[in-house]
Amino acid sequence: TGTASTANSGKNNWDAAKNWTAGTVPASTEDIYIDIASGSILYGISNGAVILTSLNCAAKYTGDIGLTVTNEDGYYEYRTTYCRVDASTVSIGYGLGQGSRRIKLDLGAVTASTVNVWKMGTTEEDGVPALLLKGAHASNVLNVMQGFVGVAFFPGETANFPVIRIGSQESPATDADLILGTGMSATTTISQYGGKVTSNAAVTTWNLRGGTGISNAGAITTLNLYNATYYHLSSATITTVNVYEGSVLDFSRDPRARAAATINVYSGGTVLDPYKTISGTPAIQLVDCDVDEVTLKLGRAITLTRS
Repeated sequence: TGTASTANSGKNNWDAAKNWTAGTVPASTEDIYIDIASGSILYGISNGAVILTSLNCAAKYTGDIGLTVTNEDGYYEYRTTYCRVDASTVSIGYGLGQGSRRIKLDLGAVTASTVNVWKMGTTEEDGVPALLLKGAHASNVLNVMQGFVGVAFFPGETANFPVIRIGSQESPATDADLILGTGMSATTTISQYGGKVTSNAAVTTWNLRGGTGISNAGAITTLNLYNATYYHLSSATITTVNVYEGSVLDFSRDPRARAAATINVYSGGTVLDPYKTISGTPAIQLVDCDVDEVTLKLGRAITLTRS
């Protein structure tokens, strides 16, 4: 009967000292740069005791970090699939290059992380974001300029990113695609300047200054639309909506009843609720404009009250 065991170690191991240029495994307070052309990091990725100053993954790095949920041999992966590491700053996809097609990071709860996503490659798995994030610190920040990104994407995962900003690199309309899972703690502020954001959790303030917003679940306290389109595919409540010029507030894709306390529509704004899904008596207010300056599709029974 054999009693000896051999620890796994190879070219795809984070915890193998020979795989790092310094000849040692990354330690706390260090700045780590992953910028070789390839070379996936798949094993030995549970690094709970390490608190990095920064983790930097260049766009010219095309390897994978972390494992898929389902192994390519057909079984459910039993090993750790996320690279577990704390870092104050995380920069993904900076510089020239195609970017990685899979990076999975669990940022833990010890250190507040600011995550900057400059670029990701085309995802390896259909429908699964190329960058997957978890992280429980109450002061985390996420900035996405380009790429398909998921936070608490899979069932049972949790994350906390109170501040989220969406920008762009080349094409504001399509550069960024962000999915927030049901395990997200309530997001305090989403500042969106393009791309698409799909939320499955509560949001306190969502400012859409371009692009598309979609809510599948979770209440929204304040929604501001500036030249943007928002689809409410949820039965959750929106407390206040401001629909400015060039914006569309669309309830037409989901027939379920929901509440919207106050909807302020400015000149050039559009509200679509042809199946009368907004329950109760929401206050749809025209602000500094006349009826012919807005587009309202609210079903046949409409009562106008002048204030």
